[in-house]
Amino acid sequence: MTQTAFVNLYEELAHRYELRDEIRQRDVCLLLAADAALVAGRLADAERLRRRLLQLNPHHLLRPYGSLVEAMKSRDIQDYIADLRRQLPPEHAERLLHGSNGQAPPRASDATPQPSLPAPTVQQTASPAAHYPEPTPLPVPLPRRELTASPYERFDIPLPSGPGYDAIGSWVAAGLYFLVFAAVIALAAYVVLRPIILR
Repeated sequence: MTQTAFVNLYEELAHRYELRDEIRQRDVCLLLAADAALVAGRLADAERLRRRLLQLNPHHLLRPYGSLVEAMKSRDIQDYIADLRRQLPPEHAERLLHGSNGQAPPRASDATPQPSLPAPTVQQTASPAAHYPEPTPLPVPLPRRELTASPYERFDIPLPSGPGYDAIGSWVAAGLYFLVFAAVIALAAYVVLRPIILR
């Protein structure tokens, strides 16, 4: 079969699935028909099929792209379509369309009840995002005690101790505080009183 025949095959199969309201299989066949048209150099047909697919399914993964040629520049789209080609080759599509005995199944307009077409063995790949690796789990944060641990505690160094150790530190800190405070007050008084003294 030629690529042109592949386009007609997938488009007809998409039509049969649409009559039976089997949406996902219809979208797969329309995408493969558009891909076959692109490979055959039938750009107008490829764009017609892409627009039809987006009209029927506005949320399809081709939506962000302005054309099928542009979409095929994406590695994700390439991988996704290659996967669909492997899972639904033209030979399989032809068997689904014509049945095992070569007879085409009746259309929905016929008087006899319509048997449902067998679904192609296409994996439930919602988008090319399935090709990405699993995300790496975030590291578990350290306990708060480890983050704030004293260096003495970490290396088992005994804390300095002794009578009056804390008292001495407190007196030194208080003394420095009052010295700085007194210096600030003196400086402020000098700035305020200097003009009066120099008169």
